[in-house]
Parts: sequence; C-alpha cells; structure tokens
Amino acid sequence: MQQDFFKKSTVELAHDFVRKENKGTNLTKEQINAYLEKKLDIDLDVDELDGTDQITLNAFVKPHLNELNEQQNKYRYTEKEKTNQSQGEMLTLENGSIIPKSKYEELVLQDNKFKSNIAESVSSATSFQTELVYEVEGEKKSTTFNYYYGDNDKHSMLSAASNLEKVIMQRFKAEGGGLDHKKYSQFVDQALNFNKYMSLAYNQGRSQQLEEKIASDNNEVYKRSPKSIGQNQKTEVQSILDLVSGTN
Repeated sequence: MQQDFFKKSTVELAHDFVRKENKGTNLTKEQINAYLEKKLDIDLDVDELDGTDQITLNAFVKPHLNELNEQQNKYRYTEKEKTNQSQGEMLTLENGSIIPKSKYEELVLQDNKFKSNIAESVSSATSFQTELVYEVEGEKKSTTFNYYYGDNDKHSMLSAASNLEKVIMQRFKAEGGGLDHKKYSQFVDQALNFNKYMSLAYNQGRSQQLEEKIASDNNEVYKRSPKSIGQNQKTEVQSILDLVSGTN
C-alpha cells in the first residue's frame, strides 16, 4: 500500500487500472484517455465530467477500488503495530481534528467505496413511482404517479447522495449558523410519510376542482380558502414542492 491512491481522482484511478491490466505496455496518458473514451463512450476532454460520464467512469473503476480495499484488509496492522503507528505521522483535518495518517487513509478508502456503490445504484435507477389513494363517493380508488429520471436528475441525485452531510447543512442551515432542527425534523417526517402526504394533497386538489366545477355550473363566484387535509392536522399542503422541501 505504498501509493497514495486515496488522494487520486476517478480519472487517475481509471488510468492506474488500465496500466495494471496492460502490464509491460508503455501507455501514454493520451492513449489511455482515447481507450477510455472509446470503451466507455465518454468525453474526458473537459474540465469536469457530466453526471452520466462520471457514473460510467465510477462503475469502471469499482473493481479496482474493491481490489485496493482487499489489499488494505490483507495488510492490516496488528495491535502492537497500531500502537507504534500511533506515534507516527499525524494529519490535521479541516475541522481541526488530528488523526493518524493511516486512519485517514482508511476513512478515505471507505468513502471512495461508498461513493462508488452510490454511483452504481444511481446508474441503475430509472424512475420514481408512488401510488395515490383517493375516494369517489365513499369508495377508495388509487392511481399511480410515475416520474422518469433524466440525466440532470441522476446527476443531482449522485451529488446529493455522495455528500449527504453537506446537503443537510446547506439545506437546513439556521439563521445563526448550525442546523435548523425544526426544518430538518419536518423534512425527515415528510420523507418517511411521503405517500400519505401525496395522497392528502391529491385529495385536496380533487375536492377543490370539484367545488370549482360546481360553482361554475351554478354561475357562482368561487373563492378558494385554505383547508385542513386531515383530522387533527394543522399543516396544509400548498404544493408538492413545499411538501418535500420542508418549507411548511
């Protein structure tokens, strides 16, 4: 484990992987880039890869990362060696914490593997589907809502899932700094009960549409007023975007 692979980018890891698989061949950076672009159908001649190309490249280097992880486990230190190592090189993190370099390398390797697994999962995601339950004259019915992910959706999904802590702190930052616990707690509740809130919002929309039609048929002036959408519930769903963003 002599190389600082944990500091390398996905492109650099892909280069290492290609060289490893072609030992004895003196390949240039340009040759490897050309090979990767042709094999993976991606564009490396850019400052930053787009979401789809990044996912494809992450999936390509995953076997290499898994092998590096196995090597890391194979050469774990004994308890005595760990004690000696603790007296060795230390690193200071951005938050001021000081940890052994070996521990930092292990954490970064775990993070790389986590991101690789996330990328593979996002790559296989095709759509979001939820069932909405509503009533017609006392009879329960249901309809299915489908949303198919585009490249921008997958790029956003990959970015957020790869650094969840950063997303939470940015999205739910309190005015004085730190975490806005109320908005964060509401968001978690709404995410866990998403189908229920979606059905309530759908039912409210159907009721308002029906009242508007009845008023129109009777030549009445219809005025929309906020309504409760569930017994013992004070929160109103103004829109699905408000519902999932935690702004209520």
